[in-house]
Amino acid sequence: MEIEKIGNNITKLRKKNQLTQEQLAEKLGVSNRSVSRWENGKTMPDLLTLSQLCRELHVDIGELLDGTSEVSDDGIEKNIQVILELVAR
Repeated sequence: MEIEKIGNNITKLRKKNQLTQEQLAEKLGVSNRSVSRWENGKTMPDLLTLSQLCRELHVDIGELLDGTSEVSDDGIEKNIQVILELVAR
């Protein structure tokens, strides 16, 4: 899993939505430290939070995980793998 890339995507999308880490954390019901850890590639949000994150950032799971809204077989497979890893936690 390219956790650093996902973290960079979260940062980019948060900024695109003109949110601070604190504001996003409040909307998600998590600490701003959690958001910081996601963005720095230290941890990943759990599956439920990932869904809420997509909603708050106005993107689908593909754009959040791989930075693109294009749908390709390779991209879909990578996204499924990430989701399966999150579920297995």
